Amino acid sequence: MSRALRGILPVVGSLALLIAAPAPTAADTNATPAWYGHGHRVSSGDLVVRALAMGNNSTIATSRSGTACAAEASTTGNVQVNCLAEDGTSRQNTQSETTVAAFGNTVVVGYNDSVVCCFPAINFTGYSVSTDGGKTFTDQGNLPWVNSVQPIGDPTVAHDDSGNFYFASLALSSTGFGSRSLISFYKMAAGSTTFQLLSVPVNVGDELKFFADKEYLAVGRDQNGQTHFYITWTFFSTVVPSPIMLTDSSDGVNWRTTMVSTADACAQGSNPVPAGGTVYVSWFQSVPAGCTNFSITAANAMMATVDVASGTVANRTAIGPINGSGDKIVACNNAADLREVIETAPGHDARNFEMPSTTIDGNGVLYAAWNDRPAGVGGGNSNATRIFLSVSRDGNQTWSAPQVISGRVSRQVMGDRFQPWITIDGSGVHAMWYQRVAGNTVDLIQADKEDLTLATASADPQPGAETAISSVAFPIVQTNPQQDPVISFCYMGDYNNIGSNGTTRFVTWGDNRNVVQTSAGAENQPDVFLQSY
Repeated sequence: MSRALRGILPVVGSLALLIAAPAPTAADTNATPAWYGHGHRVSSGDLVVRALAMGNNSTIATSRSGTACAAEASTTGNVQVNCLAEDGTSRQNTQSETTVAAFGNTVVVGYNDSVVCCFPAINFTGYSVSTDGGKTFTDQGNLPWVNSVQPIGDPTVAHDDSGNFYFASLALSSTGFGSRSLISFYKMAAGSTTFQLLSVPVNVGDELKFFADKEYLAVGRDQNGQTHFYITWTFFSTVVPSPIMLTDSSDGVNWRTTMVSTADACAQGSNPVPAGGTVYVSWFQSVPAGCTNFSITAANAMMATVDVASGTVANRTAIGPINGSGDKIVACNNAADLREVIETAPGHDARNFEMPSTTIDGNGVLYAAWNDRPAGVGGGNSNATRIFLSVSRDGNQTWSAPQVISGRVSRQVMGDRFQPWITIDGSGVHAMWYQRVAGNTVDLIQADKEDLTLATASADPQPGAETAISSVAFPIVQTNPQQDPVISFCYMGDYNNIGSNGTTRFVTWGDNRNVVQTSAGAENQPDVFLQSY
């Protein structure tokens, strides 16, 4: 996520609501983490740098959690997930970077939430719960806050097959010097509507030297039939590479950590896919030259096969090559902070990267989807960003040639498709993403869905009709510089999500349709919306 400082580090997607702040000056060097400035594409670090800039203030005892309130009924279609009233007229009104899980009629949506961030304490992780199948939601405020575990965003939610929900978030052990970088883990018991802190699976130590970034959570049955928890994350340290880690547990309290990428990987954007005694872990990995030079966007979508019993990596396979998915590369928080963005107007930038979303079907076929451009960053309308899909029928030994599953590009409009996610149920592969569409004066964004067939032994999935799932299109808000004073420049969501309860799909996304009055005047406010089908 980031600091209230103006995100200094180039980002590849992470804690979304980052927090803005100017680059440290020479006088601030005692507050600058050693991992800072290696060219990592991470936004979460911005929040850490901001907290460090406060000085040694690690004994804060004031809780900073939002209050529960019902999300208002939308007047423009779709279901609003977060409560507008909680934001009031504050300019800190960003709710985005969604994650969703559904079990029966209970639907849980997590998101980054800037309203109670960030001082005298940090709490950047919100969630909402529906008990009527996603028709209405109660915004539960923020995750439970304690002085030693302060959530700083990058939410991910999952459930077990008994209806218990689980939540993982990045966190800090305090504010200011002496804080440790954590990943925290929460449980919502079946029948409850609130999360409680269960454990701290990851503590990488001194935030001046180390940082655990963008965790993703999955739950499944292991080789012994036990419920097993898997959290993948990126490890930033005093050296340039940023390897992918897997932290797993069979009880949610005692955890084991394994490096799943190579130690020299400059990687980010991972997610785990449980499959009995195996867990597959995917991620985005830059070519070596791209580790420190963000004008080099060549990369690969990768996957590792991990044996759950031993915690060993059996193999690592390249899913497919990546060229770069942005309209352009711009400086976001300072001249050195270069990021790929989708830009609909000057200053209206949504940073973007090529994290693969991966899943598995009942026949053991693996699926990976990501966004990219055939000719790399830039180019005309015919080079617009699109969604690619590849499958593996042999357990991550080989992958099919990537196929485009999003709709046709247009010569008249830069029809970018970006920030995809996929899920599986018995009816097929289900995907969602943003699409850039023409507006009256500037291009707008809408959320799309598409349903594909499952792969067969001889045929790849067949795309269906790409259709808008958001009832209205909405603008990319002013992000560079950012309209929300605690959000990093160029941030607009980073992640969206789609989940299934087996019969119904639930699509969630960050949406800027609501125009509200703030202390700075009228503005489009980022909120969270959902549509089931």
